[in-house]
Amino acid sequence: MFLKKKYLLLYIANIILFLTLIIALIPLVWLIQSSFKSTDEIMKVPPSFIFEPSLENYRTILDNGIVDNLKNTIIIAGFSTLISLLIGIPAAYSLSRLKPKGYKIISLVILGLRFIPLVALTFPLFIIFANSGLVDTEFGLIIAYQIICLPLSIWLTKGFFDKIPPSVEEAARIDGCSDMQIFWHINLPIAKGPIIAVTLLVLIAAWNNLFIANVLARGNVKPLTVGMQQFLQSEFEGVQYGAISAWGTVTTIPIITIALIFNKYLIKAFANS
Repeated sequence: MFLKKKYLLLYIANIILFLTLIIALIPLVWLIQSSFKSTDEIMKVPPSFIFEPSLENYRTILDNGIVDNLKNTIIIAGFSTLISLLIGIPAAYSLSRLKPKGYKIISLVILGLRFIPLVALTFPLFIIFANSGLVDTEFGLIIAYQIICLPLSIWLTKGFFDKIPPSVEEAARIDGCSDMQIFWHINLPIAKGPIIAVTLLVLIAAWNNLFIANVLARGNVKPLTVGMQQFLQSEFEGVQYGAISAWGTVTTIPIITIALIFNKYLIKAFANS
């Protein structure tokens, strides 16, 4: 009786997960499908699921600079992620293991940065960057993105370092290892999977950011999220839903592909968190 009840609950849970997956995929499928439709086809009520696909929307976004915007996004999101990890991983290890003076206050400040509205930080940053010549530059955006990337990197990585048993490090110290050797040769290899997961989450946060980029980069270094806005209100055509769908598809597919490639690390990281 117990086994039957267990299998019934498992069956119900699988059905719920399957339905959740379907619901989550509907917007993505709709987006990709709309990217091959004309605006008139997109606006049809009820919507048509059988239609003649067209590449016109993709030609439109190619003519409107999506290649340059994609290049900007790769550079800005990539270096933002790299810098946040180079600073965040040692900082997380220090807070977790070395516990410097005032580390609890430091931890709360880092966590608190995630709750401060971006508008409260971005506009003062704009004034500073305007006086420093960093507005509308890739370097300026990479620095500004640390507002969201660095706290995320430090806080998540610290949580994983906290779960490494201290006995592992104590055994290494008995063998004569220094703190740096323990960090480099023991903790980093143990936390490899979680660090890859954190890298992916930080990359997604940087890749999808709109608000900071919209304030600090509206010229030559526009990322994909900012570039898409040119189709929201055209002087002659109004909102170009097909071009927006094609642009959104190009923006979404790379990050989804990366997430699928490294999904096993995400699963392991969150299963052990």
